[in-house]
Amino acid sequence: MICDECGNEYQRISQHWAWNEDHRPEINELNKERFIGLLMGDGCIESGAGNGNRKNAAMLVHNINKEFLEEIGDLISLPYNISKGKTAEQSFENFGFDHNVNKDNFHAVYRLSFVSHPYFNELKEWYSSGRKRFPKDLSLTPQSLGCWYVCDGSIERRDGRQPRMRIASVNEQGEQTVLDLFKELDVSPKWNGHSIYFSVEDSKKLWNWMERYKSFERKYSSTVIQ
Repeated sequence: MICDECGNEYQRISQHWAWNEDHRPEINELNKERFIGLLMGDGCIESGAGNGNRKNAAMLVHNINKEFLEEIGDLISLPYNISKGKTAEQSFENFGFDHNVNKDNFHAVYRLSFVSHPYFNELKEWYSSGRKRFPKDLSLTPQSLGCWYVCDGSIERRDGRQPRMRIASVNEQGEQTVLDLFKELDVSPKWNGHSIYFSVEDSKKLWNWMERYKSFERKYSSTVIQ
């Protein structure tokens, strides 16, 4: 990989940046918001401790949509790698054969690995309690909501009703804390089980506000947007 600052090519660009901090690219505010949205969903922070000479953390994102991982990786423009994490068969086996589930609903899982960066050290604070928690000062932006929705969101369709938006949320700060994120957006979601549900009108408002991605068209509905 070529360093934009010095023009030289390196097999492990992160090691070069570790010794030449002024060559490391900055992460702009829009991309920081995208990383926050990914961490709200399928992303996780891999600590730099115990990883050889790496002193900075890295971000990993697991998702079944390889095209989305490529799209968000190219959009953010921080060096990344995509590999296959689990096959569809492995995903099914890990879920457990004793569950009454359809094997055809399982897919291969891909892993997006971003190169280590000091910014990810800041995001490690989300794990200070021992598990991933949304920070109390978190606020939503079009970028963070867009990435969170792609990871954990979906469209709920019921016979005789217009489609509406939902976001699964099981490991966060608490129900009310998550619902409060939407107050400043003037939408009023409801909590049901492990998911946040939005009215049809609120769904329309959020569709038109959040960042959307071409590689995940099935997550969006023209019926809702209109």
